[in-house]
Amino acid sequence: MHRALKRLSISFKMKTIQPVERDEHARLHWLEAIGRFDPERLVFVDESGTHTAFTRLYARATRGERAFGSAPRGRGRTQTLNRGIVFEWSDRRFRD
Repeated sequence: MHRALKRLSISFKMKTIQPVERDEHARLHWLEAIGRFDPERLVFVDESGTHTAFTRLYARATRGERAFGSAPRGRGRTQTLNRGIVFEWSDRRFRD
């Protein structure tokens, strides 16, 4: 299988993911609707998280040598960060 794909110049690559539920018509409708609001009254909520037991899967080693590493035993915690972002206009310009 590998040789056949190589002959066809097909290589193993990371794929680009696009959301299936993306609807351009709905996006345009949302942009029109949101344009009617006062930006100073909007608050955007952002949430992100990670698990503290994650570790890198790849490492560097000289050719022919095995790359070693260590990892926690899966007892990590989940860290979550919530943030509210608001629009704040300032008359201050970029000054020296």
